[in-house]
Amino acid sequence: MHEVMSSVEETTRTYFSGGDGTELRPPGGFGTSPAFDPKSDISLRLRAAYEATMPELYFGAEPLPTWNAICGRVAEMRELL
Repeated sequence: MHEVMSSVEETTRTYFSGGDGTELRPPGGFGTSPAFDPKSDISLRLRAAYEATMPELYFGAEPLPTWNAICGRVAEMRELL
């Protein structure tokens, strides 16, 4: 997994600069973002946008995951994100 993260960081630096003082990965990772806390205001706004948009864009064979399922998966995988 370390090789994958190294590749992601290299690609980010190469194609998305990163010279503006932004971190490649926020402290604590993306999994700790309020965006994925189903009770936060931002997550509620993202959920509304997701539910309004994704049914038209989704072509998966499985049912479209719920926003809460996505937030749960992000929390579950927070060490990698």
